[in-house]
Amino acid sequence: MDLRDRVLTEAEKIRKAGVLANMYRKSSKEYEIGIFGSYATGNIGDLAIGKALRDKLRESGYNTEIFSRKIDADCSVQILGGGDQLHDMSEKKLKMDLGSLTAGSMIIGIGAHEIVNEELQRWAREKLDQLTLITARDIRSKNIIQKYTDTEVIRTSCPAFLHDVPESKASKPFTGVSFKPWNPGYTQGENPRWDKMDTSIPPDEAVDRYHRSIRNIVDSVNNPTLIPFHHFDREFGKKFKNLDVFPYNFDVEETLSRVAAADRMVCTRYHSLVFSILCNKPSIAIAYSPKVAQLAERADIPYYLQYEPVKLNFKLPNNRREIMEDASRNISLINERIQL
Repeated sequence: MDLRDRVLTEAEKIRKAGVLANMYRKSSKEYEIGIFGSYATGNIGDLAIGKALRDKLRESGYNTEIFSRKIDADCSVQILGGGDQLHDMSEKKLKMDLGSLTAGSMIIGIGAHEIVNEELQRWAREKLDQLTLITARDIRSKNIIQKYTDTEVIRTSCPAFLHDVPESKASKPFTGVSFKPWNPGYTQGENPRWDKMDTSIPPDEAVDRYHRSIRNIVDSVNNPTLIPFHHFDREFGKKFKNLDVFPYNFDVEETLSRVAAADRMVCTRYHSLVFSILCNKPSIAIAYSPKVAQLAERADIPYYLQYEPVKLNFKLPNNRREIMEDASRNISLINERIQL
């Protein structure tokens, strides 16, 4: 690692630590609503969820703050906000996410995968059944969560769609791209958690095809520039020649402004697709996960699996107004159900 990379890496750590330290500092106060989630990990998409919920609930008149799930803050109502929060890929994480929720708590804009472990299914049901409100960001997540609770699960959309669209500012035209490191997460022939994944393709070959697709995209589009949504993305982007990479800053507004400035977007990260739809950009998506495919289908954006050849058939999103209205519905439902 050269000097510049070392400086960037250390700066990234300092920024993340600063966000977390600020949350700990604020946790000494009392709040009407506390929004908890993966808001200090360095993932800009997760932070975008928390900030959007916080800002809109403040507009509704509530004393609201966001916190990392690891922080114990004094809040009258707790909200678990967005992200892939419901799954048993990590029992520790699941119990951390749901464990602190009590009667009157809410889960907003959540994503979900099947819980395979039957004991964890029963535990999750006990926690979910006591909640005042559960909304899911897509129909797949809604249907999965509904298996584990008698509480009604309402399909909305990701709260990150609540952000305002910034003005477009770019010194020159460019194609924004969002590539992330990818591990298929299966052994050959075993069924993964996503039934669209072709497990007959050896994992190493699937990754190689993904990298070839990236190289083809970079060689084919105008001024490809990677917009990092995590510091992992910046490191990954260095693998590819002729790909410019924006500096990684743990900053929602700056990242959204970069997407707004792009002429069009190639989206792998879920929230790069969210930001692209929000900014009404012609897009294509590389669906490493069901959540990306679900959102692309809803917005009528062409998408491809990682190991598939990618066609550069960029398309403006459809259903954008409906998706954004569903994001606003999260706030309306909170206002209707909250008990303070």
